[in-house]
Amino acid sequence: MTALQRYWMTLDEFLDWDPPDENGAAWDLLDGEPIMQANPTETHGALQAALTVLIGGAVRCNRPECRAIVEAGVLPPNHRNMNYRQVDIAVTCAPAKRGNRYVEAPVLLVEILSPGNRLRTRDNVTILAGLPSVAEIVLVDSERVAVEVRRRGPDGAWSDADERHGPGGRLVLATIGLDVGVDAIYAGLGFD
Repeated sequence: MTALQRYWMTLDEFLDWDPPDENGAAWDLLDGEPIMQANPTETHGALQAALTVLIGGAVRCNRPECRAIVEAGVLPPNHRNMNYRQVDIAVTCAPAKRGNRYVEAPVLLVEILSPGNRLRTRDNVTILAGLPSVAEIVLVDSERVAVEVRRRGPDGAWSDADERHGPGGRLVLATIGLDVGVDAIYAGLGFD
């Protein structure tokens, strides 16, 4: 990942910014500094597409007042005027606002872990877990069949231990009524 040297901006400046062409790379804003995300692998893209279909279908069937958003901008809970994170998939049930450039009140966040973004993605997830609206966070590994789920309990506290599911396991998301085999997420990607 590349950072622009000594270039600081506010959220509004970042949202209006025309970044340098880096093969369509996505950018985050981290404490006022624009940071380029690693370009996704083919496997990352295929997992994101499969998850978008599964999550989008569950949302339409079970939570029609909500919507799934791909490459969703999310504002962290602190220093919102200097921070912006782009997650692979977010689900929100907040009223839609035409032209909004970030997701309001996400209830579910999904991130795909790739070799080039693994540590930074985990850091972002930890930060975004501070949003009171987020009830579930899913991390999907792009190098092996492995899914992690973080859940907020009825008391509003995060569970002490993440759920981990591998081959033969099931991904169950209460926020959207999804129950799918982990193997179905990875189908056709050579993980057999």
